[in-house]
Amino acid sequence: MPTPDQTYPNQHIGGHDPGSDDGGSTPSMRTNFTAGINEEHLPERLEIPGYISARRFKLEEGEGVLTYLCIWELEDGSPLHSEAL
Repeated sequence: MPTPDQTYPNQHIGGHDPGSDDGGSTPSMRTNFTAGINEEHLPERLEIPGYISARRFKLEEGEGVLTYLCIWELEDGSPLHSEAL
C-alpha cells in the first residue's frame, strides 16, 4: 500500500485554473471548454509517446469539489517531462 513518503513517477495530478474547474461561469463557456478538452487536448496528449489512455469523468451532483476528473494511463513518468507538452 502506498505511503506518503513514497514517490511514484508515473502518477501525476495536474490542474488548470480557467476561472473555475468546469471552464467558466456561463453555459457557453463550459460548453466551449468541454469541447476543447475532449476534441483537442485529450487527442493531442495521446499522440505524445508514453501516454496510453485517458478517461474523463464529470461529477453530476455535489458542490465544493472539482466538476471534472481526468485519469491518464502512462507507460512511465517520461511524458510529464516531454517537450511536446
